[in-house]
Amino acid sequence: MEHFNELHSQIQKALTVKFIMTPYDRLIFGKLSEKVGKYKDTIRKMDFDFLPLSDENGYIVAFTIKSGLVVMV
Repeated sequence: MEHFNELHSQIQKALTVKFIMTPYDRLIFGKLSEKVGKYKDTIRKMDFDFLPLSDENGYIVAFTIKSGLVVMV
């Protein structure tokens, strides 16, 4: 639970600034919002800024995209 609270805090901080989603971001969001876990290796190789936020089991629960938007999985 403590890990979740820390993760939630990080996401809240990231969401304090509003970003505009570009068409590229919407494309990425559409493709990855289904089940990000099974695409981990592909995501890391993609040409955009990717910062995964994982739970204590190593599953990705959120990630940032090029505009800085935080996408919850």
